Amino acid sequence: LNFPHKVSIQSLPHSTGPFTDVVTTNLKLGNPTDRNVCFKVKTTAPRRYCVRPNSGIIDAGASINVSGKS
Repeated sequence: LNFPHKVSIQSLPHSTGPFTDVVTTNLKLGNPTDRNVCFKVKTTAPRRYCVRPNSGIIDAGASINVSGKS
């Protein structure tokens, strides 16, 4: 597959626990292109993890923050 646009991940999520409490992780998605791009975040365990916003549009040259809770 050849995608004409790319979305850069500017920070990687990581969790250090505690794993008995709700943990929030933030992810910054950036769009370095001159066109708007859409994104969608999917999880393999949707009842265990909540991602907001889980989809949307990133404006050209902009970035957004996505929050994940487990």
